[in-house]
Amino acid sequence: MVFIDALDQLGEDDPAHSLTWLVGSLSPYCRVVLSTTDVAPALSKCRLLELEVLPPTDAAAALDHWLSTARQQLQPAQREKLLAAFNRCGLPLYLRLAFEEARGWASYLPLESCLLGDGVEGIIDTMLDRRLLFVTGKGGTGKTTKKTACCGCPFWGIWKSCVRA
Repeated sequence: MVFIDALDQLGEDDPAHSLTWLVGSLSPYCRVVLSTTDVAPALSKCRLLELEVLPPTDAAAALDHWLSTARQQLQPAQREKLLAAFNRCGLPLYLRLAFEEARGWASYLPLESCLLGDGVEGIIDTMLDRRLLFVTGKGGTGKTTKKTACCGCPFWGIWKSCVRA
């Protein structure tokens, strides 16, 4: 199985933009999962599944499950803040990133210090700023600095255990 994210972000001058490399038949045991906001003509014969926003009750249940699995808790006001921020966005990716960020919140942390950011881009910026501050003692101020933070301080997936803030 191959996952390819954000096909719609390929530049028009990029040779891969036409998606002709996806045309053809796959072996019966091979699957390709793509994410895109626009469906290119090359994908017209593919099976499409449009993802909806995650309902607030399902988001709360997922958050509670992740917290339980991680053997962590949030203060009620922290939980409310996280879920309110999620409800403005509605994307499951935001919820997961917000959960990962909230895992670092101490129970005594003032609510105004429990930062999340608006939308997926905002929460990623918040996470990179915090990790850059942890590594260098200075917050991030731009994309170059944040790219450096991401390279010097991998924190998702396989490398999650490398840095604990």
